[in-house]
Amino acid sequence: MGGIFFKRIGTPFYHSDAVYNLSPHGRQQKKNLAVLHGMTRSVIRTRKQELLIKSEHQTGEEYYEDLGEDV
Repeated sequence: MGGIFFKRIGTPFYHSDAVYNLSPHGRQQKKNLAVLHGMTRSVIRTRKQELLIKSEHQTGEEYYEDLGEDV
């Protein structure tokens, strides 16, 4: 993603979203972002499930400590 980002910055006609999105770099960026967002969603979903399961077995105070909140 870094290489694609710098390629866009360094190429003046890529500054236009319409032109960039039609370019090979724009299409590759879209694919890369889909993968990254999918991984992020997966991590969030997994962590949420873990917290829900853990919260069923904890007191309220322990639950908030896991979330990083002060009671």
